[in-house]
Parts: sequence; structure tokens; C-alpha cells
Amino acid sequence: MIQKAEDAAEVGVRTIRQRLETNSLRANALSHVEWSKALHEFVNRDRPEAPLLSDEDISRESIYSDRGL
Repeated sequence: MIQKAEDAAEVGVRTIRQRLETNSLRANALSHVEWSKALHEFVNRDRPEAPLLSDEDISRESIYSDRGL
């Protein structure tokens, strides 16, 4: 469950890594036209509803609080 900005970043990084691992061989075999089509399909696909982060979660103070800025 995503409750903080750090959680969203973790889910995003994990998803990107999984997709890169899964698609790396297939991507190498695609022509530039096929790759472009696959990219456009990925960008324009339906996405599940996810709760928005609160203003507090995305505030500068919340993001950089452990750095003392």
C-alpha cells in the first residue's frame, strides 16, 4: 500500500526493474518501428486507479526532512 512518497518511489523503481528484466531480450529483437509502437502502447495504456499523495507527502519539507535542509 502506498502511504508515503518513498513508498511510491519504491514501487515505481521495482516495477521498472521488473519490466526491464522481462522485456530486455524482446526489445533487442524489435525493429525501430515495432519498438516505437510498443512504447506508444505502453504510454497510452489504461492504468489502475492509485490514490494521490497528499500535499504533505510531496512537500519539500517531507521529501528533504532527513537532510536538514
